[in-house]
Amino acid sequence: MILRLRSLTLLSILSRISILTILLRSLHVSSLHRTRLQNLNITSKKKDLFIGDTF
Repeated sequence: MILRLRSLTLLSILSRISILTILLRSLHVSSLHRTRLQNLNITSKKKDLFIGDTF
């Protein structure tokens, strides 16, 4: 009985950790995408300014 309880608690802890890591990864990925989008917006704005200056 004690062994079963231990294995169950270990499993629950592992599952919680895995869920947490997945959540953290998704948050990290979304933040990376956000910064990439911001960089793209900045570069496109710079290009627009450059095109406007040349004409």
